[in-house]
Amino acid sequence: MAANPPDNPTAALNQPPPTSSTACYAGFANIDYELSRGVNLQGGIRYTKQDRSFTGCLGDPGPIGEGRWAALFSYLYGTTLGVGQCTTINPATGVIGLQGDDLNEDNISWRGAINYKPADGALIYASVSRGYKQGSFPTLGASLSTQYIPARQESLLAYEIGTKLSLLDRKLQLNASAFYYDYSDKQLRGKFIYPVLGTGEALINIPKSRVQGAELQILTAPAPGLTFEVNVTYADSKVQSDYPGLTPTGAPINLKGESFELTPKWAASGTIAYDTPVSDKVNAFAGVDVNYQSRQHGGYGGDPLFAIDPYTLIDLRVGIRDRDDRWRGQLWVRNLTDKYYWTNANYLAEYTYRQTGKPRTYGLSVSYRY
Repeated sequence: MAANPPDNPTAALNQPPPTSSTACYAGFANIDYELSRGVNLQGGIRYTKQDRSFTGCLGDPGPIGEGRWAALFSYLYGTTLGVGQCTTINPATGVIGLQGDDLNEDNISWRGAINYKPADGALIYASVSRGYKQGSFPTLGASLSTQYIPARQESLLAYEIGTKLSLLDRKLQLNASAFYYDYSDKQLRGKFIYPVLGTGEALINIPKSRVQGAELQILTAPAPGLTFEVNVTYADSKVQSDYPGLTPTGAPINLKGESFELTPKWAASGTIAYDTPVSDKVNAFAGVDVNYQSRQHGGYGGDPLFAIDPYTLIDLRVGIRDRDDRWRGQLWVRNLTDKYYWTNANYLAEYTYRQTGKPRTYGLSVSYRY
């Protein structure tokens, strides 16, 4: 589906803000049935229809660009564009101006699950479900109307098994699960050739891909006021179908076998918190948070320039609060070790850039609830 100009594009050269509208209609039903003592069946189904429209364009930024952007596109297009006017062109018609398109989709999502409680404080479950993520239009300044071609809705067939266990007289909570996510038309960040500037961002649909992994959560309260929590996630992502894509620098590549961008295989977090009364109305508290992410990447093709190294962050907090938690004040330090780390790596206009995380930061926070 190609983006089309509005009915009167020549009257829409002056750049308005991008606009979108959505109309959504849905209906659903659920059932919960006790098959036998300790065994419960669940089922649900939902129909959703969504109609979305979009208009937008790339305009000269006015005083910031001092008209240079409009001058550049005036030269490229062989026409005259003024400051603040739309510079987006429809390659099929040659019309420059505000571009628009519609995206109308519907789907039927569903879920089935079985829950088994062999004993008090123990649950074993399995589920299978079909879900959808609605399609959307890119939110970018496009020099070509084709850059506004929307991404279609993605479909997910999800399988999950797991358990939730309360142990040691409910002082220990253990939750574990394994999952397999089968995607069709998954929406991923991709690249397209951007006139003049090289490569640009795009939202693309990958025909077939999957994520398989497991999650573990441990919560324990070994003493009054003292709590520990550990969360570990393993997620192995992969594009399973042939797909002609681009590396961040614009080189052609088959994305089959690639892992998703900005998706680490391992992620973990841990918290130690202590909260104790210091008077009949006030509690003191302290805590340590640790977060870890393994190696990931910000662009397909295996170029080390877009690799994002693993990192671990440590945060501290200490403070006092009202016994009913109506107010609290705390001192905090984030990124205690002043770890230098990246959250993204990308490419624009012949330059590779990385987005860094925040350095060590400290402060005071006060809150009050009426």
